[in-house]
Amino acid sequence: MKILIVDDEPVARQRIERALLQLSEGHQIRQAGNAKEALAAIGVEVPERWARADPVRAGAPGVPVLVVHPTDDETVPVARSREYAAATGCELVETVGNHRDPIDPSSAAWAAAARWLGPAR
Repeated sequence: MKILIVDDEPVARQRIERALLQLSEGHQIRQAGNAKEALAAIGVEVPERWARADPVRAGAPGVPVLVVHPTDDETVPVARSREYAAATGCELVETVGNHRDPIDPSSAAWAAAARWLGPAR
């Protein structure tokens, strides 16, 4: 089954979200070459849009960005963050830890982000 998305209507967004959840790992979009190929493989086709979903192709975001990536992440390889930082000029901090460490307040990844953000005001 293929799903053709033409507009940004709510039903289309729900279908895209469900399709994205079917990907076993988010970085498969980049490994497939582009998002269009990755999602076409699971039955979702969105003509001429998926290249825009690639953050590397989108370029620098225009605001300061810190990318924190634990080096023992087995879900998303640290190479993805290295590629993004190199392509956009964003700051990259690699820390010890695993995939979920950036959302764990007791982790080195969390501490790195907190230092970068500075003291609470």
